[in-house]
Amino acid sequence: MERKIPALFFDGECPMCTRFKQTLERAEGFENLSYFDVNSPLTYELFKELDPDACLDEVHVIGDEGAIYRGLEAIEWLLKLNPKVTQWTWLLDSRMGQKAVDYFYKTTNKLRKDLIKRCLGCNSRHNNNL
Repeated sequence: MERKIPALFFDGECPMCTRFKQTLERAEGFENLSYFDVNSPLTYELFKELDPDACLDEVHVIGDEGAIYRGLEAIEWLLKLNPKVTQWTWLLDSRMGQKAVDYFYKTTNKLRKDLIKRCLGCNSRHNNNL
């Protein structure tokens, strides 16, 4: 495995995160995106600037230019990669667009954390991060 950016960091042991990654792999506009499991120690050898606890807490992306995007910023950055979304990016920049994306991200992240709490195997790995 080698360091490649842009990169998405996902929880390979979380079904929701894995499905999100699989969806991006098939979607137009994400052909150059690399994927790294936040549970792999090799990820942090390649990306020393990342905090493993923070990566387990919320989605992370390193963009083309090397900037690290976390949480909602990461989702917004990813949305702008898709050519079907780029024609509507002006909506993402509007106040209502920001509220919609923020609501979607917060709701999804809460659902992910609730699922982890209910899963005994996931809970033992994540309990310090939630």
